[in-house]
Amino acid sequence: MYMSNEDKEDVFKEVYRVLSPGGDFLIWDIPINSEEGVSLVKIKVSCPDKSVIRTAYGVSSKIQTIKSVGGMLQKIGFDVEILENKKNWYLLKAKKQNYESTNSHPFQIIFRFLPSS
Repeated sequence: MYMSNEDKEDVFKEVYRVLSPGGDFLIWDIPINSEEGVSLVKIKVSCPDKSVIRTAYGVSSKIQTIKSVGGMLQKIGFDVEILENKKNWYLLKAKKQNYESTNSHPFQIIFRFLPSS
């Protein structure tokens, strides 16, 4: 993702806040295991009309793995499922918990995220 890990956590918190209970947030990204240099992956997209798009995705290196991104999402409150885990990319599904399925009142979910005094 084209953002720092600090910004990413803030963005994920805002997604969680505005997402409806039971809603899904999908994340496609590349794994990065180094904090030095630039990470780049070439992308080839085959379109339904048989045309092909070739491009690349690059970002300044930072730790960005399934484990780090998934852990960040879980810390925020999402249930995380790995949909795809390939050598050069991954796809995660983060689901906002549905308060009805947890047998709790919706206000308990809201107040759970407020800092304690």
